[in-house]
Amino acid sequence: MKKFICSILFTSFFAGLSLFAQIALDNEVYKKVSANVFEVVVEKHEDTAIVYEKDLPLERIPFAIRNDKYIPIGTAFLLTDGSFYTAAHVLSLYNVSVYDKYFIRDTAENVYEIDMIQEFSQRRDFVKFTAKDFKFQPGMGLETSDKFEINSTVFSVGNALGEGIVIRNGSLTSQTYEEKNGDWKWSRFSAAASPGNSGGPLVNPDGSVIGIITMKSENENLNYALPIKEVSAEKVDTGIAYADYKYILPNILSYHHPHIFQAEIPLPKTISEVNKTATALHQKDIETCIDEMKKDYSPNGEKCFENSIQKDEFFANVYGSPFPLLLYLNQSGSWDYAQPSNLKTFNLEDNGYVEYGAMLNYYFARIHKPDSLPLKDLVENPKTTMDYLIKAFAFKRNVYGEQVQILSFGEPVKSEEYKDYFGRTWYLNYYALDFSDAMALTFLLPTPTGAIVLCSVSNRNQILRTINLDTKFMSDFIYPRYGGKIKYWREYFALPESMREKFSPIEKQLSMKESDDGIEFNTDSIKFSISKKNIQYNDDSAIVVRTGYAEKDGKLTSEIRNVAFWTSTKEEDYKSVSVFMIKNPGKKAKDDLQQWWKQYVNQVSPYNGEPYNEEKCTYLDKVVYQAGFDKSNAEDSEYLYVFSYEMEGQNKFDEIKDFASKIETGITVK
Repeated sequence: MKKFICSILFTSFFAGLSLFAQIALDNEVYKKVSANVFEVVVEKHEDTAIVYEKDLPLERIPFAIRNDKYIPIGTAFLLTDGSFYTAAHVLSLYNVSVYDKYFIRDTAENVYEIDMIQEFSQRRDFVKFTAKDFKFQPGMGLETSDKFEINSTVFSVGNALGEGIVIRNGSLTSQTYEEKNGDWKWSRFSAAASPGNSGGPLVNPDGSVIGIITMKSENENLNYALPIKEVSAEKVDTGIAYADYKYILPNILSYHHPHIFQAEIPLPKTISEVNKTATALHQKDIETCIDEMKKDYSPNGEKCFENSIQKDEFFANVYGSPFPLLLYLNQSGSWDYAQPSNLKTFNLEDNGYVEYGAMLNYYFARIHKPDSLPLKDLVENPKTTMDYLIKAFAFKRNVYGEQVQILSFGEPVKSEEYKDYFGRTWYLNYYALDFSDAMALTFLLPTPTGAIVLCSVSNRNQILRTINLDTKFMSDFIYPRYGGKIKYWREYFALPESMREKFSPIEKQLSMKESDDGIEFNTDSIKFSISKKNIQYNDDSAIVVRTGYAEKDGKLTSEIRNVAFWTSTKEEDYKSVSVFMIKNPGKKAKDDLQQWWKQYVNQVSPYNGEPYNEEKCTYLDKVVYQAGFDKSNAEDSEYLYVFSYEMEGQNKFDEIKDFASKIETGITVK
């Protein structure tokens, strides 16, 4: 494998200018080469919105670097034709970056802004450009040579490690075909080339340029250059945008979508015009690539779990994990549920906490809001949410070896909303981390106790162009549970209408009414009416709603399959009641699913309405039919209902029968 000898972008501060050389070239040649090789630099950006636990230890940074207003990212050189040349990947011609201007800097520290792009090729990795206010004079520039011999002496020239222009010698070892079609041969050489050398010239002993330094081998101490003659092999006044990649959706692990992007851009244009045009073309291509994958893997896609051999299992089961689950296609090609391993909890004030873990290069989190923070404020003030996550994740900034805790990213620089496949509205917020050309992105879904959050931190280009799209796709596969104490449900239903109107069909069918006599909780399929005479509940009693997958009119959908009510587990007189809507797995389902279904249909113990002991409680489970239900055809019905009752303490058989008979009168299955 090979990798670009690309720009030097550290996460704190960056190297400055100095000039060193191995004196191996003739002195006059050395002066000529040095005068025509330039650093490629960008202006530093600092974040005023970010809050740290203490002042950054800027005094640790070397003086020259600390006082340099620019960041070195690569190398360029001037030829006798009056144009500058560098590697295409140095200028990131179709990246979205905080660095919107590029400059070249000479050994006298004169700085010139890169202006017109005359030619470029992403495949051959070169750019030909001009610079504003640079006065080309006769005698300037390096000569080129198409002639070279294997085992001859060559010199790499470039901004090695961002510390100034360095000239180092070695040998031209070989030539090797480019990997795709063998359209040209790369020159391989042994002269040292460090990160920052990208775009610099490879010269022979008389100072003539024989190649543009581009990349290095990961497995051996050899570097690569594009022979200078290959610059003229591309079309004149044309830019070739090119990318050969395999697109990967985060939760589709068994398929990488191969794709080639290629476009021609008429030139000359300013670098900003090239970036705008090339980025737009590339972005459209990425979105086309994702759309092609969605046809197969999105919900209702031809290769989604709805059409897999595991369909019956997914449709029959209901999952109750408080932490959200993610449906994913594993590397063996099977669909499964997952959540981060080794979940951690970070405590907030007033009974709040963040439960979180990392998976698939994302942070997954469940925020249980503090009692003193209204749910409305958690959703409407994204800075609050991000501050909680930052505390939990312990984001830090590395300043020359010292880790400094970040307390806040400040307000988001961009916010939007996304309605997923099931109609759930996610709140998206983007936070700028300009010091490293990065961003943080959060996807937030309100729940009665707080929110489910997906979070990614990456470079700005990836966040704005791919990760946001990937996360939208992945959000369709999040499996949440809606639950919480009655006091939290009260806030959930009191959210402003502007929020509630964005609820999904599942969320909109939920409602709760309270009176002096009791509480009524209603869904489209199950209705609870709990009297205080039968259960002494309070604000700390809980209601949980679980969903399951179904198919209606040939389309995958979600429906409520379980509603549960229980008193506070801290109370001595703990009781609970739960109604399950059990789906018939079908006669093609696995044997274990069919056996479970027959156990319900035939009311086999424990579903026979007889009390039993388990652990420290008494239980009673019974199958209940809707009014007018044909019991003789129960095995072929689409659904059955199971009422489950629980009471603290064992052997309370008479008490739980009496409890069940009273509670059952207030439960309706529709």
